Amino acid sequence: MSKTIGRKVCGLVILCGIIMVLMCVANIAAFNVMADYVDALEESVEAYGKACASDDVDTQISSSKEFRAIFDKSDTKVEGTVVFNFILLGATVLVIAIVMFIVFKTVAGPAKKASKELSQMLTEIDNGEGDLTKRLTIRTKDEVGQLVVGFNSFIEQLQRIMAKLKVDTENLLRSADNVNN
Repeated sequence: MSKTIGRKVCGLVILCGIIMVLMCVANIAAFNVMADYVDALEESVEAYGKACASDDVDTQISSSKEFRAIFDKSDTKVEGTVVFNFILLGATVLVIAIVMFIVFKTVAGPAKKASKELSQMLTEIDNGEGDLTKRLTIRTKDEVGQLVVGFNSFIEQLQRIMAKLKVDTENLLRSADNVNN
């Protein structure tokens, strides 16, 4: 079954969309983890505030250590989230580059090659040097391939017309020679 250019491009766009949604979900999950640490940090700040208001030094030290541990862990999570976001950004750029490469290879490349061949053949025919036995190479089965098949059929028909015209001209010249002799 042949794939049309539209189906190829739509499929690639859908693939990119799915990958982007998955990346967003992963990023949201990372920020939810961060929100949990922010909540824990808020509770620790509140407990630290209460401990500082009390006269118990051991409670203040314990609360201070607990606050510091949660703060350090939150800081590590923030750094991890930033790194994760850069990884997602790199993955996004990579996916876009891959999709562009695939579109070029499957759509733009064959169309460009067919266009170049077609232009060359038409220039040769226009200059009277065209070889009507040549055909364009069919590289795809999509719209570009169908266009190439159509052009090849046109050239084939033109070749038959020219061959018939040549035979008819030779017959006409022989008949004229017979009438003159």
